Amino acid sequence: MTSAQTTRLDKLDTRIRSVWGRGVTLHLITGLLIFLRWAIPLFLIGVFIDWMSYMPTLGRVAILIALLTVACYRAWRGGWRHLGPFDSRRMALQLESHHGDLNSLLVSAIQFRDIENASGGSDEMRDMTCRVAEEAAPGLRPEHAVPYSGLRRPGIVVMMLSGVIAVMAVMNGPFMAVGAIRIFCPWVTIAYPTNTQIRLEQGELVLKEGDSALIKASFSGVVPQDASISIRTGEGSARKIDLKVNNASCTYTIASASRDFTYRVKAGDGRTDWHKVRVIPAPRVKHANVDVAFPAYLAREKESIEALTLTVPEGSKLNWQITLDRPISAATFLRDGEEPVALQLSEDGRQVAFAQGVMASSGYSFSWVEKEHGFTFTSPRYYLQVASDQAPRVELTSPESNLVAMIGRPLSLAVRAQDDHGIGSTAVAYSVNQRDEKVVELKLSPQS
Repeated sequence: MTSAQTTRLDKLDTRIRSVWGRGVTLHLITGLLIFLRWAIPLFLIGVFIDWMSYMPTLGRVAILIALLTVACYRAWRGGWRHLGPFDSRRMALQLESHHGDLNSLLVSAIQFRDIENASGGSDEMRDMTCRVAEEAAPGLRPEHAVPYSGLRRPGIVVMMLSGVIAVMAVMNGPFMAVGAIRIFCPWVTIAYPTNTQIRLEQGELVLKEGDSALIKASFSGVVPQDASISIRTGEGSARKIDLKVNNASCTYTIASASRDFTYRVKAGDGRTDWHKVRVIPAPRVKHANVDVAFPAYLAREKESIEALTLTVPEGSKLNWQITLDRPISAATFLRDGEEPVALQLSEDGRQVAFAQGVMASSGYSFSWVEKEHGFTFTSPRYYLQVASDQAPRVELTSPESNLVAMIGRPLSLAVRAQDDHGIGSTAVAYSVNQRDEKVVELKLSPQS
């Protein structure tokens, strides 16, 4: 008696694998057609948006990600998700579904063939089932189980969309090529072809705060009579300025740059990318401290003043400590009527410390050389007021007028003395009958 396990189902296996192969092909092609059906319109929309707004690299990356995400999701949902490993029972069932007279014959034969060491049941019955299924296999048609007729409609749609791409490529091939490169290779810098070509002589600019600059654009191809430049500062809207074209070029002058901005030139059907102009401001004093060492005769302790315009007594010695908001490569001290003095910088280029004595009032300022770009700036002008030492003022208050003194009688004297920086000591000098002068120290009262 022949066992069902030894029965070969070569013809049936061939039909079943053919069904599986056709199913894989069907799902792959279906997914691909759905992918193209969505990708082509999204590509055309992306090119239109990019052409109208001249998207930067990040914008084109966002368009590419959206295109691939939507198209792949639709392709997976409509076809690719049905792809899977080979399953003989599932393929046999699918084949039977299109041959209604088999009554589960194929599935039963596959199950009997796959059973190992079967116990119970009739071996003759299993063997007969497998043999009948094998004999029925040549009459099975995998193309009926997995028809390709469903590809006709999406295929026609894709062909129409491909025709649109072909027509546009024939009408303006360079434009479509640039659009494809800008969308599918967003990191590549390339411009759409135009009848008017614009060339900027500067492009990106770095200016010193307050300096003027000239933006010049030259044109080739179809040269228009007018052009325009759009200037945008910060997050505000762009300001458009009309320019006249002379000798195939136009210029725009920035009288005094005060902050960063971007600009773009348009002429005819051509336009440039947005170009940035960086304006480098002068280094600012972040913190200033001046230590004042007073002259010895004042007997005053040192003082620290957080200001650069100040008044000090004559003969004082000043020690400046200045911290800036950015690094500099050189610093110079500029005092009115004197030679410039180069100053020492800290290692980070942000701090300046120096000392000088002062004897007369004068204005002064600093010269900074900005480290990154080498621009030279002059600080605001400060003033140093030096108060000279005035002679003390002495007034004899008692007696109020001349008098005749008598020998042996006491004589009371009262003196009022004032000085701009205070009085250290007071003495009265006198002589009697043209004798040698004598000096008497006086005790000072708080009101003296």
